[in-house]
Amino acid sequence: MTFTVQPDGHSLSQTDVLRELIKVVDGGKACARLDELDQTFDVPRNRIATRISGLMGRGLARSSRMGCYAPTASGRALIASGGSVKSGPKKGFKRTPRAIPKKTLQARLWRSILVLKRATVSEIVQRAAVENDANPIPSCRRYVANLARAGYLIKLPRRKKGGAPTSNGEIIYWLVESHGRLPPRVRAKNGERGMYDPNTASWRPFKESQPTPKAEGAAA
Repeated sequence: MTFTVQPDGHSLSQTDVLRELIKVVDGGKACARLDELDQTFDVPRNRIATRISGLMGRGLARSSRMGCYAPTASGRALIASGGSVKSGPKKGFKRTPRAIPKKTLQARLWRSILVLKRATVSEIVQRAAVENDANPIPSCRRYVANLARAGYLIKLPRRKKGGAPTSNGEIIYWLVESHGRLPPRVRAKNGERGMYDPNTASWRPFKESQPTPKAEGAAA
């Protein structure tokens, strides 16, 4: 079944996506890949990703592995009861104004990641840092590590060769998920640390580990 954006402006809802996740998992798959959902719903992929992010922020869906999603028990219960996902930010979060904080190091790091797509910490800092930034490399390392733990970045299997003969090379990070130019930031919720995305007003917990992509050229 294909959902199409209607001429009157109605678009894909979180409820539509949650129903499809349940359908895919009940059909025998462990999770629904983003590229599969892209073929099911006749809307831009970033809109599907935004709906999934909203579902995850509400605890109705989870990331089974990078780029693959499944419903949670709460999500199943909601649909089974005939309910629907309410629109708007999750209760307890206030939507951040859309103004882009251009001058902070974190904002510049995030914008550099959006442009570069695949890069090392050194390459990100080279593009983002300005003269009066204090310790930009350690700050960048912490930020990209948190982005990776939240599922926005993954580490590629190969490394970029370093200048020193004994160097193992630098880790190359690959951007696999983004929802806008506002930088995701670390935020705790009920004592659990995770990342809040102001572009979608949603929060997700940190993952303890991340998978390694099978093929570097595969799209998320």
